[in-house]
Amino acid sequence: MSWTKVISINLAVFLGLLVVLELGWNIYDKTLRSKVECDLEWVLYNYCPKIKTTKLNHADDGGKLIEIETDDLGGRVQIGSNSTFQKAKKFLIGDSFIQADEMEYQDTIYGLWNDEIDNAAYGLGYSSWNPIQYLDAIKRIGKADSHYYVFLMTNDVTPSYGRSVSAELSTLMPNFIRKSLSYTFLSRVKKMVFNRQKNKELGAEGDNFKITTDAFSVENYHDCTPLTKIRDSNYSRKLGFDYLVFSKKYDCWPVVHKKAFDEFLSVTKDIERYVINDLNSKISFVWVGAGWAHRNQNSKGRLANDYGFSADISVTQKGLVDEFEKRFNKTDIIDTEKVIATGISACLQDCKDKFFFTFDGHWTPESHKLVLSQLERYELNK
Repeated sequence: MSWTKVISINLAVFLGLLVVLELGWNIYDKTLRSKVECDLEWVLYNYCPKIKTTKLNHADDGGKLIEIETDDLGGRVQIGSNSTFQKAKKFLIGDSFIQADEMEYQDTIYGLWNDEIDNAAYGLGYSSWNPIQYLDAIKRIGKADSHYYVFLMTNDVTPSYGRSVSAELSTLMPNFIRKSLSYTFLSRVKKMVFNRQKNKELGAEGDNFKITTDAFSVENYHDCTPLTKIRDSNYSRKLGFDYLVFSKKYDCWPVVHKKAFDEFLSVTKDIERYVINDLNSKISFVWVGAGWAHRNQNSKGRLANDYGFSADISVTQKGLVDEFEKRFNKTDIIDTEKVIATGISACLQDCKDKFFFTFDGHWTPESHKLVLSQLERYELNK
């Protein structure tokens, strides 16, 4: 038998096995796999429609078991109640900060708003969404004569984060490929190999490097020098470096970060145009500040190897927000970092981790109250 025939037979057998495995995976994914999260035709992924599930918080975050119920779109609803989708005029779109699965529905911004005014607000968000998914979600909602609050954060821009706008645009592919067993397997192998190589190259310096000074605080955002020093270290390969970059004014940013910002801006402007022109609605951008923008918030999560931010310092996102405001100078922009900083400064006791969860770093109910108050003040002044 010729080598050509041997190769052809082996290739046919391999492809046949691959088809069988993919069919088996597809059946498992559609019938047996836990369906808390779904791949949908209108967005990359979200909560499944009309489910009831639970989320157990990390022990450092209180260990509370949270009940979650969703509506037809996968948006959260008050347990046992109807969705506010049909009557709401305020739509809050974001990622895990809006998903807010660490707390009961009634403690979220939209839950609190609906407690004050029946059916006032509707929240739709999911972990690791970015403006690409925000636009998909807004199109799916499609409500005219409404007010859309779009919650943005630094992760949407960071070139090192796999779910940022920049990273996602560089790997665009059809959803059916993303869902396949082959893609899932190869992605995990690639990530494992990359992380092993990265850890090897980082070595002891990368593992132990910590940010321990206030060189990246609001007061120092004009000073590029601390960033220049770290650019030549192994720490610059970590996700935390992106946050240090965006703490500084635009002139300090490396070229790759400016490019990522431009790609983020392009999608964000698409959102603005769609809301204003197609939905005849208002839009406000709300910047979500991270816990490490404040001392002694998210005190354990910020120590993770990807960041290494000491609990007694602050790493602002002022440089990023300031540049965004220049590009959207006619758009309403709310910076929650400032809002929460005001709340922290007024706190007199038990202030550590009061505004951001200790481990996972999302807003606590206390911060949801502060942000809602700011949104309400904003609406009164318009």
